[in-house]
Amino acid sequence: MPGLPFQQQKIQVLAFWSFIFFLAFFDPEIYSNGAGFTYLHIKEKMAAVGWFGNTMTKRFIPEARTNLVFVSFSYYNGWLFDMALVFILSLFIARIVSAITKAKDSHGKLLLVGAVTLYTFQFVYNIGMSVGFLPLTTMSLPFLSYGLMPILLNAILVGIVLSVYRRKDLISTAI
Repeated sequence: MPGLPFQQQKIQVLAFWSFIFFLAFFDPEIYSNGAGFTYLHIKEKMAAVGWFGNTMTKRFIPEARTNLVFVSFSYYNGWLFDMALVFILSLFIARIVSAITKAKDSHGKLLLVGAVTLYTFQFVYNIGMSVGFLPLTTMSLPFLSYGLMPILLNAILVGIVLSVYRRKDLISTAI
């Protein structure tokens, strides 16, 4: 296997940069020209957010349509819009949890628990990442981030939830 040493060297370089990005989360000022730039940029944008946003200014926000869509919404629309957005997305979580309590089939309940876990983890991590509590990673905001896989995943999760909820009153027969 002639490519194996190159692959090991590549993994070591990637591990080093991952470690640098992890350190930049804790102290972005030290790495302000490299790995900490995005953290400082997000911090600056979130500090400039008002109740009704900054619609007159057009500033660059990195990954404004994918991973940092919440930062973009916050900056342009304000905290009031963000509170409404978090409330609406939380209602979806509450609705799935209520469907879990109404489902009679244990298999359906497990499917709903899996769907609510995936959705909630995406939602909480993206909000935490956007406000600076969690390190940056490729975690989308459900239903709002742009991209094929996040949209497809959330559409499949909604399909599973609707399918189980539609069959909630059916009594399963034991084999």
